Amino acid sequence: MARYMRDQFHFFGIAATQRRNLQREDKRAYARLDRLEKDQVLGELWQQPHRECQYAAMDWLVAEAKKLPLGYHEQFERLITVKSWWDTVDYIVVKGCGPYFSQHPELIEWITKQWMDSGNIWLQRSAILFQLNYKSKTNVPLLHEYILKLKDSKEFFLQKAMGWALRQYAKTDPMGVRLFVDSHSLPSLTRREALKHFN
Repeated sequence: MARYMRDQFHFFGIAATQRRNLQREDKRAYARLDRLEKDQVLGELWQQPHRECQYAAMDWLVAEAKKLPLGYHEQFERLITVKSWWDTVDYIVVKGCGPYFSQHPELIEWITKQWMDSGNIWLQRSAILFQLNYKSKTNVPLLHEYILKLKDSKEFFLQKAMGWALRQYAKTDPMGVRLFVDSHSLPSLTRREALKHFN
């Protein structure tokens, strides 16, 4: 597990199914806490050296994504920018931020534009990916705006995210994605990812 994550984190070596079974009793105790206590638990888990602790925190948090209070994006930002790697960032953004923003759409442009302007690649990746499961509700002009803003980036994780977002939206509007890709000079990785399922 550690090798797969390029030896950036320590692991207990517990497989996901086994870990979730072990978490079950603690999850019941977690569910009885108030929001402040829950966030303290999540914060303590996030500081632990073993990656499975962050995975447990993510599992519990995303299960509540649609019920989180207004302003919770600040907590998401902390989790995205601490111990950052694709395994936590993508899960938090797609399963947590995506549903959260769907409940608070008035925050989307305000917060994600801040993420884009932050210079932090993980926040920028988050601004690209949070709509991944929005399908026909995707704010396409916003997605295009962010991709064009990052199109000259040499950062692998940004190029990959842009392609992934376009490939996912192509399931909803394939011709729109094809036209966008063909009309702009995008990184080759982004193009390959975006058009992966096209003939």
